[in-house]
Amino acid sequence: MAHWFSHAFTIPRASRYASPADGAALLPLVFGDFTAHGRTGPLPAVLIDTANAVYCAAGHAVESITEVWVGETQKTIGVDVTVTVSNNYEAQGNIATLDFAAIQTDVVTWRGKGYPSGGSAITNPITQIETLFNTFHPDWTSADWDATALEIARGIATTKGYEGAWVIADGATSGEWLTEMLLNVLGAWRVNGDHKVELLLDDGTTPVDPAAMDAHVVASRDCIGGDDGVEMTFDVAQLVTDLDVEYAFHWAGEHFSSAVVTNTAAESATAHGEHRKRFGLRGVRLAAHLNTWAAIVLARADFMTRVEGAMLRFTIKGPRALHLGVMDVIGFSWPRFGPLRERGNPYRNEVLRVVEVDHDATGAGRSAVAAIDLGGFLTTRTKFDKAVKFDATKRFGGDGRLLTVLG
Repeated sequence: MAHWFSHAFTIPRASRYASPADGAALLPLVFGDFTAHGRTGPLPAVLIDTANAVYCAAGHAVESITEVWVGETQKTIGVDVTVTVSNNYEAQGNIATLDFAAIQTDVVTWRGKGYPSGGSAITNPITQIETLFNTFHPDWTSADWDATALEIARGIATTKGYEGAWVIADGATSGEWLTEMLLNVLGAWRVNGDHKVELLLDDGTTPVDPAAMDAHVVASRDCIGGDDGVEMTFDVAQLVTDLDVEYAFHWAGEHFSSAVVTNTAAESATAHGEHRKRFGLRGVRLAAHLNTWAAIVLARADFMTRVEGAMLRFTIKGPRALHLGVMDVIGFSWPRFGPLRERGNPYRNEVLRVVEVDHDATGAGRSAVAAIDLGGFLTTRTKFDKAVKFDATKRFGGDGRLLTVLG
């Protein structure tokens, strides 16, 4: 399965029609709602019939075409141009078409809503990914998804109000597209032990229930080298106070709108000054989507919670090999030689997210892991009946910084 991600999607070309302007041109796959934001048409059209001045708006049927532009001029639908949202043109399959009286001398673009399901455009980013792979990947079937993970990811995208807006019209691999599309919803993908693809989204929360953790590692017991076998790196470059985000991509003109999102609380609480990072989110068009995305990024990379940008590396002993992957969340205890938090608290029950994992396939069963500190930890207290209860994740005292590192 892994090599499938090096394949491009099967996108129809203009060459299947009798008289295209450029037979090599790809007919764009359009997913999402492009009716708002910006001016002129953000979506490109391809001239597929030079004899009759017919342009392809999308290489499939769409929900709607609400505006048509030629250069900087908006055309009147029904007068200057005939719009057909589902047209089996030249019996080559249903596409969306724009029919003019003559070939236009400037670029033709449009606005509207893309690939539909049940008559309405698909806007949920996870459903868009699922449909894109199931329909346009040459080797993919619906059985290749991990169904449980897919539904969890879809639910998170719905809860967060994410809406994707994509135009697939190049030869990039499906793996490249999948990675970029998931970045726009703070997600990642992996192939699990059942050879199914899991999609995983960060919903902005930190697990506090042990049942929600994928594993718990005790350094002295589980790591090669014990407490001495753990390496921690502090790097304030991993922390962020400001996000410079480009979004609402104009797919026809290839330019963005931009916004700066500032975490003023983090900036005022630290002496490290501004730490700005820049992102390009081609699939985000709504300010609400951008703000939700940015709030999670800032919380994950905040001076108040990321413990000085801590990254831990350790190797698990063979008999306790972990079945972990990127994005898994684990508990981690390193009380002997680990750093001290405020009030002398040891580095115990920390919540980490795995960012790298390298399983030893030689039979030793070891797993080398790199994980970031999410800035939370599990705390316990013994109730009157001697039962142990896990309560909420706490911030590290005042500003979340470590006091010292021992060893």
